[in-house]
Amino acid sequence: MSNPTDRDCQFMVTPAELMAAHIVDRKQKTLDAVLTAMTLVASADGWIDAAERQEMLAFLKRNDLLRVSERDLHDDVQQRLRDLREPGHVLAAAYRLGRSGGYAARRLAVAAAWDVAVADSRVDPREMRVLDLIRVTMQARPARAAAPNCQADDGT
Repeated sequence: MSNPTDRDCQFMVTPAELMAAHIVDRKQKTLDAVLTAMTLVASADGWIDAAERQEMLAFLKRNDLLRVSERDLHDDVQQRLRDLREPGHVLAAAYRLGRSGGYAARRLAVAAAWDVAVADSRVDPREMRVLDLIRVTMQARPARAAAPNCQADDGT
């Protein structure tokens, strides 16, 4: 028969393990928020341009968030796109964004969304509406103030 203290020890977690798990969880939430924000904006005008795809990848690399292969990232974005096509899922994704991560994660998600929106050198009005939705749900700074030199594409 085993000693009861041996059983208890096998389930003990050190403070360092708890902290490591917390950091991994925060990074995952940040990555989820950033990917969701980028996918929402990139798909707002009905398709994802090659420049937007490149910017998504570049943003993740610049911010040390790319923990998966490019193929896995592509699959994740495709799954998010399929999810967003379902009725009500855009608002659900925006709501989830508002509850994700801390201030830094929200700020990073808004920055990622903006970078993707301007990746093709124009901002479609639908992308601007999604940027504003993201900003409001995440209670971040207005998207329009982020890059005053970029003009919106009004479709003319």
